Amino acid sequence: MTRDIIRLLRPKHWIKNGFVLIPLMFSFQFLVVEKLLLSLVAFASFCLAASAVYVANDIIDRGRDRLHPQKRHRPIAAGRVSVGTGVIAASVLAVAAIVPPVFFTPACSLIIVAYLLMNLAYSLYLKHLVLIDVFTLAAGFVLRIAMGAAIIQVPISEWLILVTIFLSLFLGFGKRHHELTLERSVEHRGVLGSYSPEMLLLFMAMSAVLTIVVYTFYTIDPAVAEQFNSGRLVYSIPAVVFGVFRYFQLVAHEKLGGDVAEVVTGDIYIILAVGVWAAQVAWAYQG
Repeated sequence: MTRDIIRLLRPKHWIKNGFVLIPLMFSFQFLVVEKLLLSLVAFASFCLAASAVYVANDIIDRGRDRLHPQKRHRPIAAGRVSVGTGVIAASVLAVAAIVPPVFFTPACSLIIVAYLLMNLAYSLYLKHLVLIDVFTLAAGFVLRIAMGAAIIQVPISEWLILVTIFLSLFLGFGKRHHELTLERSVEHRGVLGSYSPEMLLLFMAMSAVLTIVVYTFYTIDPAVAEQFNSGRLVYSIPAVVFGVFRYFQLVAHEKLGGDVAEVVTGDIYIILAVGVWAAQVAWAYQG
């Protein structure tokens, strides 16, 4: 039971909540202990909120999950964890996610509530609407950025918000492409009938281009150069391009992308690209 409860929370997917730490990184306040601790509180709250969403989604989708070749093994779909236990777990996680930020920045709790309500709407209805399903997922990543900025009270660049939107669309369309290749995919997720592999690869390509272009504009923005006290950030563009291209290749050729966290943490080329990019961002800062 303990192992199944842990699986229900999907801790390996918490890596997605790393977006909460982006404002801390790009405001260069990660050496300020107070700001670092606040960001970690925000990260932990979003991890709890995300797990609440995963549990709620597994409860709502348990019937369809039994038709999926992989998701049928999830604890609730497989019957190893009862619906009642799942409801209790989701409720406890949601409360635990909302309460702590109140003591630091109340607005952060409102962001968590918005995230929970949006995902409930997604699980119940929005996931069945073509395009809106992926755009809703992208909105979740924007809320992560907003949470990270709100808790340490720093402004966030509009460029970074746009990069987050287009990158999350890129990943979301990749996820749909992978789902479409699975057996009985439309039975499990009806909205996939409104997509085609070619359409999704085209959407991925468009999102990839927009991600790279907007990130390029961010690196050459005079205000950003002033913040970094150098123009070196532009040299991080090749690492971003490589990472995006590599992920595209894994989705289009290797038929991966169903589990973003697994792809990102399991591919040595993407790991190296992220490491090089982070090192170049640190090198670019001359504060």
